Amino acid sequence: MNLNVYVGIALLDVYAKSGLIKDASCVLASLPERSEVTWSSMVAGYVQNGLYEEALMFFHRAKMVGL
Repeated sequence: MNLNVYVGIALLDVYAKSGLIKDASCVLASLPERSEVTWSSMVAGYVQNGLYEEALMFFHRAKMVGL
């Protein structure tokens, strides 16, 4: 992973935890690599913001792509 990926993951995590889920999704879409860390950050962000159904759907999407 290059430095930009680490910065992107940190930014995604901050946005998700701050309730800025759309911004976090944009960061996720722009990352050249997605990992368990990025997907779990998104799921955690949904849960922390009370978006349980979205978290479950996102979790299932992660499983579908093989994570």
